[in-house]
Amino acid sequence: MPVFYYKAVDTQGASKQGEMTAEQEAEVVRQLQDSGLVPIQVQTNPLVTASKTWTLRRRVVHSQDVIDFTRNLATLLNAGVELDRALQIQEQLCEKPAMATVVADVRNRVREGAEFTAALQAHTKVFQPLYVSIVRAGELVGNLGQIVSKLADYLERNKQLRDDTVSALMYPALLLVVTLLSVLGLMLFVLPQFTQMFEGMEAALPWSTQIVVSTGEWLQQYIWTVLPGGILLLAGFKMALADPRRRLQWHKWLLTLPLVGTLLAKLDVARFSYTMGLMLSNGVPLLAALRSSTSVMRNGYLQHIANTAKTSLEQGSGFAETLRASGVFPLLATHMISVGEETGQLGAMLQRVADTYDSQVRVSLQRLVALLEPILIVGLGLLVAGIIISILMAVLGMNDLVM
Repeated sequence: MPVFYYKAVDTQGASKQGEMTAEQEAEVVRQLQDSGLVPIQVQTNPLVTASKTWTLRRRVVHSQDVIDFTRNLATLLNAGVELDRALQIQEQLCEKPAMATVVADVRNRVREGAEFTAALQAHTKVFQPLYVSIVRAGELVGNLGQIVSKLADYLERNKQLRDDTVSALMYPALLLVVTLLSVLGLMLFVLPQFTQMFEGMEAALPWSTQIVVSTGEWLQQYIWTVLPGGILLLAGFKMALADPRRRLQWHKWLLTLPLVGTLLAKLDVARFSYTMGLMLSNGVPLLAALRSSTSVMRNGYLQHIANTAKTSLEQGSGFAETLRASGVFPLLATHMISVGEETGQLGAMLQRVADTYDSQVRVSLQRLVALLEPILIVGLGLLVAGIIISILMAVLGMNDLVM
């Protein structure tokens, strides 16, 4: 039977850890609960422990550290542990010194009389404004443990989607890099060997060969300018987007791109809907929820539309009506939000919108990658083939002159 490594706390809040042999993780959790302990972490892979031991030397707080903190804090609070004691236990459970330092400072501020949200706000690089807003909602309605548990679900959901996106795009990116390196190798090391042969030809080279040879000569002389030039172009692009009007137009143009624009819109709508639905379902006023939820969207134009909806709400207009009038928000989302407004279940309906578009984003991403891979393979293959054929045409021309 597998050996499980566990961490738990007793009714007094003292931390416990050890190993237990069982068939499944659920059996370990049940045995710990029967013993009067609150399970915090159960894992089977000893490499996880070794990996976490190695990360003790790292001083950067990552998103997974915040997720672990939030999940463990929710478990403790829902088990009846007081906030101060829960934070003290959390400090002991933190694997990274950087996160332990943050938790210790939050606990000290709470002990000195500060509100929990005010203590979190002192570490804006670790706890984003949305995080603080959701925790504040839990404090206001008096169910902090439940809110923090849902917040942990939300953070895990976002991280999973982000990881899925990176994993899906990894192969196309690797394919592009390898092919471009192959092309550079052809142009910098193989082509010069043939260029010396072409110099003695009396007949003119084919136009395709001339283009390849000229490009190769330019790369041989100015390859060192490619990286600095790329950095300068990127810096200039960022400077141009520093202007709010240009950035707004750029983000609006991104939404018009085939496939990509729809994917970006659905991704932001899923984030926005889940966040706002979570806050509304836990007692946060509509305008306050809208103000906080807008910040989770990455596209500036969608943020602009959401801010316009906030202004319309203040003037008495309907939320869904304003979003629909923009022509940017997906039509299904606006209709579902409209139904939520009419039935008084806007928070629950927004959660359904988020679930719907979260699923659609995953499907759209799979389709996009499935379409991108053959396009890259064919396109880059044609590029390499074009270079080789151009060289062979010149070589065959030399053979004709000799004969």
